[in-house]
Amino acid sequence: MVRATSNTPEVCKVSARALLPIAPGTCKITLSQAGNSKFKPVKLNATVSILDRYTADQPDTIQGWQVHPVYVQPADSPDRNYDTNGHIDDLLDEGNAFLKAQLNNTFNIDSTPYGYDITYLKSGYTAAQIMNLQPTQIATLMRELNPLANPGENRKDYVFFIDVPELNADYCGWADRPGLAAVVAINAGQNGSGDCTGPGRGIKDYAAKTWVHEVFHNLGVKHTTEPCDLMYSGPASCSGNYTIDANRRMYVKANASGVDVMTLRVWKGYTLNADMRADCLLHFDEYLAPEATEMVYCPLGSQPISSTSCYSNLRSVELEQLIDGNWQSLEDGFTYYKPWGGGVDFECTNPAYPTGPWQQITVNTPQTIRYRWVLNDFPQQPFDVVFVR
Repeated sequence: MVRATSNTPEVCKVSARALLPIAPGTCKITLSQAGNSKFKPVKLNATVSILDRYTADQPDTIQGWQVHPVYVQPADSPDRNYDTNGHIDDLLDEGNAFLKAQLNNTFNIDSTPYGYDITYLKSGYTAAQIMNLQPTQIATLMRELNPLANPGENRKDYVFFIDVPELNADYCGWADRPGLAAVVAINAGQNGSGDCTGPGRGIKDYAAKTWVHEVFHNLGVKHTTEPCDLMYSGPASCSGNYTIDANRRMYVKANASGVDVMTLRVWKGYTLNADMRADCLLHFDEYLAPEATEMVYCPLGSQPISSTSCYSNLRSVELEQLIDGNWQSLEDGFTYYKPWGGGVDFECTNPAYPTGPWQQITVNTPQTIRYRWVLNDFPQQPFDVVFVR
């Protein structure tokens, strides 16, 4: 048996099957095999250069909700090194500075001990294909990145910074509402200018405002009608500097625009505060291959989970959990009222049917658990719930 050890643990770690980069530098490893009566022991030293670029999510240094940035290089575009030359770092810093000035709060950015953890994604799609993906680039890029194939222990919001001048004909960004992924255009265009980048209205680079705008959509905030507001969308021009719900009547200390962001478990220093709101998220059909098991993404603690099946006549409702290969009952579920807020799409959308069955689940350790509903004594398709901090 060959044994691998790292002589530079600050740069890399090794296991029996893989080498894990930790930081840029020279990774020195030793491969050894014990001898026996027929063979002498063997030892081999090797070095591997670890570049300051990551193609996969690195071990977390922050607990709880965080923004995970991704630099997307289209298949036919040059590598501008936006993930390593400080450009995306600057956009993240400026977006957080904007939040700090307006709300006295900031978002955690996924980080390594050496800086922001920015994943590099060389897309298989050209710039033109990415710009014209309909109705959104999110599902395609999430499938290319596939971050939930092995979900970590922390809630993450994936922001794709794409080297294109615009998206969907005339948008600078796009996001699910609610959701856990967004796209942002960060290329100024061939002539060095463009509506999606550059300074103005108190912002050094418009893309910094865009990523915050899209993350707020992921949190459940709708568009507003005030031209200088962060969440404005429309033809009017802003006559001053950009603000974040300056009058505190739409989505800051108010929920007229869908949610009060100050009540959410997303702010630096509060990401593990169970007294703040953290919703489960669905719509995983947008992110996973059609044959994959449906998934729900839920924060730790007590959460109501439901079936999205619509039944006009429910005689019996039971939730089961897969334990050691066997389905075990978790008792009857409920069919009356909605225990979740408007930002969680659990209930049936057909008005002719009742609310989908639900049950309260409490899980306090990050893990993935497989459940299934038994409705009218008929087992439904299993689904996975990914519980994260």
